[in-house]
Amino acid sequence: MKMQITLSDEVRDFSNPVDVQLIGENGTVNGEYCLSLNDVLSAFSHSASIKKEETPMLPRGCIKHVTTIGGYEVFIDVPKQQWKITYGNNPVFLGFPRLVFKYVLEGNRITSLYVVAVKGRSSITGDTQLFHFPFANVDHVNAKVCMGTNQFPEVDDIVSLDMMHLLFFSAPFGDDYNASTLLSTPNGMLIREFEGKDFGDDILRPYKQTFNQFFELAK
Repeated sequence: MKMQITLSDEVRDFSNPVDVQLIGENGTVNGEYCLSLNDVLSAFSHSASIKKEETPMLPRGCIKHVTTIGGYEVFIDVPKQQWKITYGNNPVFLGFPRLVFKYVLEGNRITSLYVVAVKGRSSITGDTQLFHFPFANVDHVNAKVCMGTNQFPEVDDIVSLDMMHLLFFSAPFGDDYNASTLLSTPNGMLIREFEGKDFGDDILRPYKQTFNQFFELAK
């Protein structure tokens, strides 16, 4: 079914009538109406409003899902806690601040990962202040993760991203980018400082950019 609207070039008011025809697939006219332009526009507006745009099922802790030209980006909020890592071939239970993981995906493949820190327990918004990931393995300029030879598995369903940070913590920690805190403590010393205890948020180094500014997001 098609709708054909005939507008006069003399229409100067939205209350003026316009001719509307409903045309079937075989070209036959199934209905003719004379409606005000206001009524026609209202019908179009209603039709547009009932269409839905949905995200996929989102992983636990997801704070934002962004569709890009090449794929999409998923932001996961990981609570502050101690995680088991490997440093110098030794297992260590290490305190980490609250973190945000940004996964960049093309199809079902994770092409890059970024990690930043945040303070407190409040909901993350576009105005939330970001901080450097304090330990090594992350480029402290752009927050991009160095995974070395470790690769993420293919993602068949993005809900699985809610536990993908476990692969980050299970990868060996080295001194690639050193630590980045307000104390300028070397990475090895920082790890020993927070082994077996909660991370001290007061030494986090700020990026001096909000969430939206750092990740170049509009809203």
